[in-house]
Amino acid sequence: MPVAESGKLGLLTGAFMAAKLIPALEAVLIEALEPRQNRKRGDDLAAVEYLQKIDPEIEKKKVKATFDATFEKL
Repeated sequence: MPVAESGKLGLLTGAFMAAKLIPALEAVLIEALEPRQNRKRGDDLAAVEYLQKIDPEIEKKKVKATFDATFEKL
């Protein structure tokens, strides 16, 4: 699914053809499983990798919750 700059998922633009879907799935499985005997490197796969950023506010809340829980045990 397409991803907008805001990070929300967009709508699918059309149907997927098996001729494009099968090589893409194969490439994903090869990449994920990394079989030793397979030399194929995901041909016909045009993808973009999105990395999720950690929100500093959420991290602060996690640290505070851990600190509070530890302090309560003392």
